Amino acid sequence: MPYSGKIFKGTSSGDIVEGIFQRDSLRDGEVLIMHVLPTGCALGHEGAGYVEEIGPSCKTDWKVGERVGWGYIHHTCGKCRQIPDGLSNENAAPLMCGTCKPTNRIGIVGIGGLGHLTIQFAAKMGCDIVVFSETESKRQEAIAMGARVEDFNTLGLPKPLDTLIVTTATLPDWDNYFKLLSVNCTIIPLTGSEDLTLHGYTVVGTILAGRSMHEAMLAFAARNQVNPIIEKFPLTKAGVEEAVERLQSGRMRYRGALTNEQ
Repeated sequence: MPYSGKIFKGTSSGDIVEGIFQRDSLRDGEVLIMHVLPTGCALGHEGAGYVEEIGPSCKTDWKVGERVGWGYIHHTCGKCRQIPDGLSNENAAPLMCGTCKPTNRIGIVGIGGLGHLTIQFAAKMGCDIVVFSETESKRQEAIAMGARVEDFNTLGLPKPLDTLIVTTATLPDWDNYFKLLSVNCTIIPLTGSEDLTLHGYTVVGTILAGRSMHEAMLAFAARNQVNPIIEKFPLTKAGVEEAVERLQSGRMRYRGALTNEQ
């Protein structure tokens, strides 16, 4: 059967507009799941919802009514597991944006949407965590999540960092960090990269984890109670506008979740 529904998009003026999407019935291999401002693109790319219908000849273990989540997906094998029961939809959706693996001594640049999740995962994995941020108001929140917060005026690190994860929207002044890194430090810039090989460091680029890593991450989050700090907004034009305003003003703590309460 054909489908239609609401969609919220950005415009060249930065305003939010409400539109209608329409599409034909599902084709073979498709599953229906319900769930950058100056462009006419739909806002957001991480979600969680329920399977509404399964297309003809679709090879999947999913069943109608099961909860599933998705991130920046281009292709999937169709064998993904559903969201663990220990995670709500509004907490599971922001987790689809990133994941991490354990390490020894880790430095995290930025306490935002990605940064606050990185702190929690690293703390639950038993890592020694140092966070660098220019926002003093976030200090106590980061400490409560398991981090030690530093600034460059009062640095007193007892030993160098094994891994540096950069979660800020722009890359930092690397010279401020080189003196803090171990000889074989791994640098993971989540927002871009540049040539750092002359310093002898390993630079790891990352955009999207595979499905199996997402499943392992969700299971770890549910088992260890790693939840994003979110602000909930109704999935309406007014709700989207309020969420965008808080995000642009820097007041969002730390992820905005648009929820359909119907």
